[in-house]
Amino acid sequence: MKLTFSERKIIEKVQLEITTDFKRRFKIEDLCEQYKISETKLTKGFKQLFGITIARYHLELCMQFAKEEFIKGTTVGEIAFTLEYSSIATFSRAFKRVHNKAPSYYRFTGAVD
Repeated sequence: MKLTFSERKIIEKVQLEITTDFKRRFKIEDLCEQYKISETKLTKGFKQLFGITIARYHLELCMQFAKEEFIKGTTVGEIAFTLEYSSIATFSRAFKRVHNKAPSYYRFTGAVD
């Protein structure tokens, strides 16, 4: 997909916003409205520029934060609440999908792998 200079800049702004405010949930529709870009341009352009979907990018940021918090001793419930998950189980499944280990692995071992 061909992106204009301004579309690239918009997508980079979206990436920066997600990176700096990753603890909140993002809706693609809201980002499109806020930045005045079509959903197709945003989603396909993001993947083209960064090699990952917006959802996966956001998920990986959240789960890296979670891993760091586990190592500090923060509870699963506290992290799930901070990252606005509807339940601990939903959060735990997402964490395991990214890290291939349950949250308890990091929480109880202090591992940093």
